[in-house]
Amino acid sequence: MALKYEAKARVGTYKNQNGEEKPNWVKVGAVFETANGLSMKMDAIPVGFDGWISFFEPKPKQAGAGNQSTNQGAGTNGIDDIPF
Repeated sequence: MALKYEAKARVGTYKNQNGEEKPNWVKVGAVFETANGLSMKMDAIPVGFDGWISFFEPKPKQAGAGNQSTNQGAGTNGIDDIPF
């Protein structure tokens, strides 16, 4: 089976840093191409789901993308100021 599309559901909106309202998408599964056609594997059903699922071509994976950690608000050495 080859991954064909990512299945995503729109679950509201958010405002970006410029104050623009953008759709908030949640990945709910994947669509695969099989010998018999297309098949969808559902991984989640989000809260506020309106029944519509959109399919997007998968983005290429970046090396180490899943291992990056961001410490926003952390000190210069990467350690929080919170004592616990």
